[in-house]
Amino acid sequence: MVTTMRATAVFEVTHGQYMVQDDGVPLPAAIEGDGIVFPGEEPALGAVILTGTFYGPVEVTVDVLDTPPPPAEPDGWERVEETTLTAAGDLIGVYPLMDEAPEGLPELAVKPGDSYSVRVSIRGFQAGAEREQYPTGEPPVEEHLVQLWPT
Repeated sequence: MVTTMRATAVFEVTHGQYMVQDDGVPLPAAIEGDGIVFPGEEPALGAVILTGTFYGPVEVTVDVLDTPPPPAEPDGWERVEETTLTAAGDLIGVYPLMDEAPEGLPELAVKPGDSYSVRVSIRGFQAGAEREQYPTGEPPVEEHLVQLWPT
């Protein structure tokens, strides 16, 4: 595994979710089950990532990799999920719901039709779910690691 780019940003989530996608891909029609990664409808052109925090800040680190990472190990992560998706555009990134991508987070360069994998690891999910409101400027209690690589 070679990490080609890594960066961290804190951004506000709304409705307990953010996206891994190319800009402009529609949301899935339904989110069902107890997972955290929900691929878009056919074709799977992106995914919704659920957060414990419904409204408030979440810290997200994005790793863009050349090759798959080693098998996931808990190492303090409460939840880890992985899926493979199909690209519709040229760059895959992390987007808050109905907002622009946070500045400085890396994107995975792909070609339309390419497959890519996403692994999401979360710490503080339950702590985020237990918070009803966040006072302005309060640091996040929830941390996500999003790893992207070509498949």
